Amino acid sequence: MGQAGCVAIAIAGGCLFAAFGLAEEKMPTELLSARKAYEDEFFRKLESIQVKYQRALEQYQREFTRNGKLDAAKEAQQELELAKHWDTIPVKPGARLMTNPQLNGLLKYYENACLEVMTPITERYKETLLHLKKNFAQAGNLE
Repeated sequence: MGQAGCVAIAIAGGCLFAAFGLAEEKMPTELLSARKAYEDEFFRKLESIQVKYQRALEQYQREFTRNGKLDAAKEAQQELELAKHWDTIPVKPGARLMTNPQLNGLLKYYENACLEVMTPITERYKETLLHLKKNFAQAGNLE
């Protein structure tokens, strides 16, 4: 699975580094552990949603091809390629639109399912980071 393509992780990681003013190689072990735990839970919980989304896209692609809707089949194939690399994880619901109404409906359902899972994970991660920041500040480890 292509974790590098996950926009949400990149954003969270960027916020993490910015919040502490650190380059990754200079991050304290506690921060690296917190990020790893977040990423592990994130991908574990989203994997089944990704698999279902990819299967639905494959099914639509076959159906559209069989029915001669080649533009829709191509759109399904392009989305499937993005999904295989985890480049479809939504950061903002409704930011992406598909031209085919069936695919657009599937995309909305997928985005909502992802966000339903991602939101509590990200909130826990945020709380962990705030707790770590407080601990580092109390210990005098922040400038």
